Amino acid sequence: MKRGSTASNTGPRLVGAVLLVALALLVGGYSVSHIMSSQEPMSGRIIGGLAVLGLTLPLAGGGLWIWTTEHSLNGEGLFRILGWCGVGMAPLATFSILIIVYQRQHGVALVEPFGILLWIAGGGTVGGLITGVYDVRRREAYQRQQRTADRLSRLIEAAPVPIIEHDLDRRVRRWNDAAERVFGWSADEVVGDRLPFLSDTSREEFTTLRNRTLAGERLTNVGIQRQTKDGELRDFLLSTASIPTEDDSSPMSVIGILIDITHRKRQQKRLELFRTLLDHSNDSIFLVDAETGDFVDVNETACDSLGYDREELLELSATDVEETLSTKVDWRSHIEKIREEGSVLYEGKQERKDGSTFPVEVNIAHVVLDQEYTVAIARDITNRKERERELTQFQKAVEHAGYAIYITDRDGTIEYANIAFEDVTGYAPDEVVGNDPSILQSGVHGEGYYQRLWNTILAGQIWEEEIVNQRRSGERYTASQTIAPIYEDDTIVGFVAIQSDITAQHLREQRISVLHRILRHDLKNAVNVVAGHAELLRAELEEPEYQTYVNEIDNQAQTLIALSETAQTVTNAFENTRPPVRPVSVGDILSRVIDSFGDTHTDIDISIDDQTTDSILVDSSIKPALEELLENAIKHNDQPDPVVKISVQIDQDSDHVSIAVADDGPGIPELDRQTICRDVPEEPLQHSSGMGLWLVKWVVTTLGGTVDITNNDPRGSTVTLTLPVVSESGSTAVRQPFTDISGSEYEQQNSETEHDD
Repeated sequence: MKRGSTASNTGPRLVGAVLLVALALLVGGYSVSHIMSSQEPMSGRIIGGLAVLGLTLPLAGGGLWIWTTEHSLNGEGLFRILGWCGVGMAPLATFSILIIVYQRQHGVALVEPFGILLWIAGGGTVGGLITGVYDVRRREAYQRQQRTADRLSRLIEAAPVPIIEHDLDRRVRRWNDAAERVFGWSADEVVGDRLPFLSDTSREEFTTLRNRTLAGERLTNVGIQRQTKDGELRDFLLSTASIPTEDDSSPMSVIGILIDITHRKRQQKRLELFRTLLDHSNDSIFLVDAETGDFVDVNETACDSLGYDREELLELSATDVEETLSTKVDWRSHIEKIREEGSVLYEGKQERKDGSTFPVEVNIAHVVLDQEYTVAIARDITNRKERERELTQFQKAVEHAGYAIYITDRDGTIEYANIAFEDVTGYAPDEVVGNDPSILQSGVHGEGYYQRLWNTILAGQIWEEEIVNQRRSGERYTASQTIAPIYEDDTIVGFVAIQSDITAQHLREQRISVLHRILRHDLKNAVNVVAGHAELLRAELEEPEYQTYVNEIDNQAQTLIALSETAQTVTNAFENTRPPVRPVSVGDILSRVIDSFGDTHTDIDISIDDQTTDSILVDSSIKPALEELLENAIKHNDQPDPVVKISVQIDQDSDHVSIAVADDGPGIPELDRQTICRDVPEEPLQHSSGMGLWLVKWVVTTLGGTVDITNNDPRGSTVTLTLPVVSESGSTAVRQPFTDISGSEYEQQNSETEHDD
């Protein structure tokens, strides 16, 4: 109901509400007073009281309802309800008055005539109220239905697409203006007659679709063809629904919505022809979003050249396949130039799905349609560039490669080393020329390894294998090495070797292996234990003796949480870039690590054998590894009085320091020692028992050191960390990415470190 009509209904609603409530109060008050003063027994009074409630409550409730329904009851409805109340009350009240008057005129004595009048009038009013409410609600429902039908009719007439209704005999019942525009027949021509647009070939199809609709199926976007008045066949998408009879007993008619797609299909055919021409072009064609560099469309030649399916290639961008545009920053700079010049012709290099690349000549232009695009036509110029590549390939590959490359004569004497060789090994090219590659040997590989290497390359075969070498600084690194023979007139005259430093890759693989094992094996077992005991708990919850199951569940849950947190901590620790080297004396860092355990392990005997360590400097990032070793030695020690000893040795010749942590505990399992020290791969059923030693391994390896584990006699283990010594200004050796496990750089300032420890 509108706000403006509320005020106009207030008076009638108030009058109606007052009349009904007043009548209820009058009937109730009179009846109650009569009941209370009567000599009827209590049961009779109760029955009378209930009768009073049965009459007065509907009257009072009706009055309140009329007053509170200002937004759901319009003025017409209100007067109709009040009218019905009057109709229900007036005849009965009038008839009662006539009877009372007649009886009094004839001397007939009545018991409480006024009360009888009130009761009869009140009952009639209640009946009229109920009838009025029913009448108003039914009338409102009918009006709503009519308004809905009118709106629907106007909507159908105003619809931009043909909407047609026909009965079960195909006779048209509704034909909107859009149908007249599309098909050519006016509503006057077709309403009442059979559908005019059915050709001989479409009647069977029409019957099938009609029967499916009458069976209750709602068809959506079914492709059909229909004939216009001038004989043209047009394409449509048809959606249908059946309209039931008023009692919903059976379908009365079918209504259909037709979307004309004739123009769209013609355009589609033109586009398909144009697409065929593009796909058979000898050049790759790319439509690129100028803002993002993402591919919007590509032709088949582009897919074939790059080795992608169309769907795969459309998920990529120009920066994914064009080497000269490797970042979004490159693309933005590139597109600005194209906007300024309109079109650009340049030579580039594209990367295939398999990682191979090929040279292209790209003609790229800037166009504006619904948004900014660039159209790039790329021509494979491999054949044209082959001659140039043959002339410059060696120099570019060697001088600008990111790998260590060196060339030797047939006897193994180094004749050339590129710039990257120094980056990887620490040896400048002029230092190694004239020497042989044995200066890189770390001692990890035996004579048999190098014998196999020489046998392979002297036989004219390519040697591809990983090798552990040693840098000039003494650090070990793992490299993927490829050695191939160089021929002259079918004679081997030398060898070219390429080394790629994969130390970080090895560390990464180890971390992934261990974390994968923990998350997929140990935690899974813990969860299984929790689930098993949860089942027991669920079955035996009422018995106190089963509280042990609850304790077990709690223990396993805590184990799961702790292991998960440790795994997450280690993962986070190795994600970022290692902070700068900050030298710290071995004695200082050991003292701080030992002091950190003093408050929590006062019963442990921890001592340092060698106290002359203040002049030996190491990288402060070793702290978490030392803390883990000490924690491991204490936590897993089963002796009543555990003893942990730390010894330090300096090797002046190699500038390395060894820190050994020995304990008298049960010892470290052989599998753990093999895995940590010899890089034995972990297996699903055979793996090391925790993450602590892996953390030590990763930290030490990152710092260019090594880890060795031996068993003590009669019991216990000794873990020895061998680290390069650093100068006061910090080591200049190449380091791998690493973050202090504590989450902050250790020893940023001496005062800060003192405070933190």
